[in-house]
Amino acid sequence: MFKNPYVWHTHITTYDAGPDRTLRLSSQLKLQQEVGEMQLAERGAGFCQLLEAGIAFVLTRTQSLILRSPTLGEKIAIRTWPRGTQGAQFFRCYEFRSEETDELLISSVSAFALVDTTEHRPLRPRVFYEKFPSVLVDLEDTTLCPDPKKWSPAAEPMAVAESVVTHSVTDWNHHLNNTVYADLLTDFMPDQAFGKRFLSFAIEYLREALPDDRLQLFAAEYPVENGTETVLTGSHQRGECFRAKAVWLPTE
Repeated sequence: MFKNPYVWHTHITTYDAGPDRTLRLSSQLKLQQEVGEMQLAERGAGFCQLLEAGIAFVLTRTQSLILRSPTLGEKIAIRTWPRGTQGAQFFRCYEFRSEETDELLISSVSAFALVDTTEHRPLRPRVFYEKFPSVLVDLEDTTLCPDPKKWSPAAEPMAVAESVVTHSVTDWNHHLNNTVYADLLTDFMPDQAFGKRFLSFAIEYLREALPDDRLQLFAAEYPVENGTETVLTGSHQRGECFRAKAVWLPTE
């Protein structure tokens, strides 16, 4: 593990929780985004400092194991640490734990690419460490935070809907924010997310979605060893945009 993980003590707010009073998948990604930014900012490599240097991190893949979803009002500790690099990818690990019992609730890992903010060219990790050497400290690999793997649906998804990228779901980079893809998954899976207890989910970000892009959404659902897996994929005029999947059980 990272020898000195960054820890954020917080709680599940009313706007983080869904109708079942548990943490939304998209809210989990927002919390991960925020705690990672907190740690980088502490080392002088926050979002604004990166922009001043002409670089930015772009999320490419994420996967999460949900042992128990935290509930509305619950106090939690979110731990994060950079797990190092492999090729052009940066990896960051996250743990959500109960503040009261230290119970592990969620284990998550994300992969990021470094890009030039002017031309969106991918950059090698050394560019980041040359600009921000203070971040290159205490790295230690761990098998508890494995690489988020590439994957393909086990069944052919069928067309289910179309979704237009609007102003409210875009971010500073003028594209669909990475956390919104989890909302697409829970909104457009069969029967939406109602009555489902999520055990895990994963998202691959393949091509950015821009304002006014029309996403053609395709879904498939099939049984797996520990529950039911739902897959949602999206494409636009430039090709396949994303793949998302979740394993779930019916709520009791």
